[in-house]
Amino acid sequence: MSDARASVHAMFTLDEVTETELDQRLDVLVVEALIKAGVQYVDCPVCGAAQGVGDPCAMCAYKARMAAELAARGMAAPAEAAPEFFQPGHTYAREHHGRTIEFLVRSIDTAPGSSYRVARGWRLNEDGDWEPTDSDDLTGWTDTTTGEPA
Repeated sequence: MSDARASVHAMFTLDEVTETELDQRLDVLVVEALIKAGVQYVDCPVCGAAQGVGDPCAMCAYKARMAAELAARGMAAPAEAAPEFFQPGHTYAREHHGRTIEFLVRSIDTAPGSSYRVARGWRLNEDGDWEPTDSDDLTGWTDTTTGEPA
C-alpha cells in the first residue's frame, strides 16, 4: 500500500467503511483526479484492465517485452494456456434453450473476502437488444471475439 493510501486509510475507522469500500472510493478519486488533470482514462488495449491513456497495462507490457526478447534470441514464446475464466472485452456464445446467446463481458468481480468470481456484462436478447447479465461459469461458452476485444 502506498504511503498516500495508508495516510487516507488512517483517517477512517473500519467501523465507518470497510477496507474494500475505502479502496474503491480511493480508486474513484484517483480516476477523477486523472480526468481533471487531462489524462484520458481508458482500458488496456490488450487485456481490458483499467489504466491511463492508450498504453498496455504493466502485465501486458511485460509480456510484450518478454516476447520481443525471446524473438530477438530466435526463441518462441511459450503458448499461453486457455483462460480458466471469462476475459473482459471478449464476447462469448453458447446454446441456451435452442438458440445461441451472446455475452459481452465488461468486467470481472470478486466477492469481498472470497475467491468467488463473476463476469458482468451484456447479453443479446431475442429482440436484438442488449440487457445486463452475469455468469460465474465458463463451461459451455465459446470465445467468439474476433480482432481486437470490444
